[in-house]
Amino acid sequence: MGFLEWMMATPVSEWIQTSDYGFYIVLAGHAVGMAVVTGVMFMVSLRVLGFSRSNPIRVFERLFQIAWAGFALNFVTGAALFGANAEHLIGNRAFQIKIAMLAVGGIAVYLTWRAVSADPAVIDGDGKANAKTKAFAILTLICWITAIVAGRIIGYTISY
Repeated sequence: MGFLEWMMATPVSEWIQTSDYGFYIVLAGHAVGMAVVTGVMFMVSLRVLGFSRSNPIRVFERLFQIAWAGFALNFVTGAALFGANAEHLIGNRAFQIKIAMLAVGGIAVYLTWRAVSADPAVIDGDGKANAKTKAFAILTLICWITAIVAGRIIGYTISY
């Protein structure tokens, strides 16, 4: 039995596949996690781009704990959703784009936060982010938006 077949045969995957509500419960959890992660990332990116300059970026440090909780929820629910349909999702172009954007988006978030943290004038709210930091913030926004759109397209393009 290959890895994808094994994933599809786990008890959680079988519950998602056969339960009247399993898929929808896990999908709802995935949507909540996505809202938390993208909400925090959008706030940070927009602040780096100059919106709401009166709020120091330092305020967002505490929100990153919430974003990590949302990421954990997304990881668990995403793995469960993938496991229930692994053989069909692995070759789906929208799924591949979503995963690629999540990877690049995660790197962009790291680079944005690292650049902001290195500039006390920005993190304390007194200064503007430099062009490189703004570029990372724009990349973060593009990646998360693309991942969300690609995720929505999966349901319309998956072939069984």
